[in-house]
Amino acid sequence: MKVVARYAALAVAHRTSNAVGPVVFTLDDAALRLEFAGVRPHLRGFALGGEAVRVTLEVPYAAVRGIVREGRVLLVSFDPRVLYPYNRFALVQFRRAAVGDGPSRASLARGVAFASWFLPFVLAALTGVFTRLVGAALLSRGVAAVAVALAVRFAVRALGRRILWGGAASDRLRDELEAALAERLGLGDRAARVVALADTTDGIDDALATVSRPRRLGPALALAVVGLLAAGSAVQRYGITRVVRLPVPDAHAGLGAPVPSLLAASRAAVRPTHPECGCDRADSPLWLEPPPRVVLLVTPIIGELDAMRLTPEVVYHVKPGPRERVEFDLALVNGASVSIPEATLVLTFWRRDGNDRRAIIERGLSWPHVLKPGDSVKWRVRAKGDALRITSYLPAAVEQQPYAIADVFAKLDRANVAAVRLHGATMLAYLGDARASSAANALGALSPLEEPTRAALALTLDPWTACEVRDGGVCVFNRTARLARSVELRDAVGRTNRVTDLFFPGRGVRVPFEGATSPVVIAR
Repeated sequence: MKVVARYAALAVAHRTSNAVGPVVFTLDDAALRLEFAGVRPHLRGFALGGEAVRVTLEVPYAAVRGIVREGRVLLVSFDPRVLYPYNRFALVQFRRAAVGDGPSRASLARGVAFASWFLPFVLAALTGVFTRLVGAALLSRGVAAVAVALAVRFAVRALGRRILWGGAASDRLRDELEAALAERLGLGDRAARVVALADTTDGIDDALATVSRPRRLGPALALAVVGLLAAGSAVQRYGITRVVRLPVPDAHAGLGAPVPSLLAASRAAVRPTHPECGCDRADSPLWLEPPPRVVLLVTPIIGELDAMRLTPEVVYHVKPGPRERVEFDLALVNGASVSIPEATLVLTFWRRDGNDRRAIIERGLSWPHVLKPGDSVKWRVRAKGDALRITSYLPAAVEQQPYAIADVFAKLDRANVAAVRLHGATMLAYLGDARASSAANALGALSPLEEPTRAALALTLDPWTACEVRDGGVCVFNRTARLARSVELRDAVGRTNRVTDLFFPGRGVRVPFEGATSPVVIAR
């Protein structure tokens, strides 16, 4: 089966969860694979007992019973009749990498949780001893000890929240996983089957990693001491601790060959009426012509311009601000696959007087350093006038080079200038990279000059893609996981056309649409 996406996450203690530890979600076109690496049972703030160190299960999408986001945590639950005993997860720290580093991250999170109540007691006790040695009064010693305990607890808990969160990149991957699961609900077989199991446990690690975020400091310390004594007594008397295992023999029993899904059967038996086709990208006014390798992006501060992306030797209208002043940031981004040795531009401003040009002002901009693929530079420009033209002295051969790889444009999401981040998301969409959607969602607030570009970009990211509007037809490509029997098409001037056919996931069909004008939008 073709793997569509793979996400690693950390299941943490939560009032609704029953497991903690590293989990990997692998989404393919038929079922969901769950890989547990050191997952432990969780109940009321404590993670007690042993673990199944590594086990992989294949679960139907129909077994998903809930996908809820609570703050930065994604809550995912499964039908307990299909997945047992771990079926409720509170997920943070999302990443695309394999789960090889998961146990170490989980141990670090457990260590911070333990330190959040243990360190305040230790440092408060040391503070009490120190203040007694310097001769402080009993009340002063008590106040100092409490203040130190609260400060240390707050600091450690803040650090713990930072460790458990995972950052903005984790939020974007969380949103991707949530959308992918919601899109695939209801597909696949209705029984879970064990794919792989490594039946090994670490009893020492089980005995040590028993505490996860108690809510009260006093009772938590008392329970920790009593639990340690009880665990030591039990080990001395019985020799082993209780180890929780997944019901692997029961899961193996009675498994037969998987039943083909209705979708697979329909593909083999039925074909669309219209010819098949493919779309590298949706038609869009953003790339009626291929985007330039080196782009100039403007962010107005005082006054207004009639374009966000400027082209050399084109005259642009400028609406100046108070006292005929114009001020803006001009960013240059190298999107070519080669470096630019240096960048030099000349901006010419003037005031129109009929057919004459008055009050001509020139501003020379230079960057005497190498601009590698994906590098950008920004200048602050101030002048007067109501017209602008840019003269570029960049090497002409740069525009003949291929585009830089998608990873270069993905890194632009860290740029300080919103126009540069927007350009990065646009180029990811143009190159057909899956990260374009998350980059577009992370843009935040944009200026009125930038919003039309974001609106046009959103249309290209729709899972229903329309392209190649020509010869009275249009190619409709279905990037969803669902079979559709009809689509409604709407072109740039408002014409509509409903087409009935079989639109299979991952395939395109060329359908008739007489007189259509690009771009075409698919309304489902």
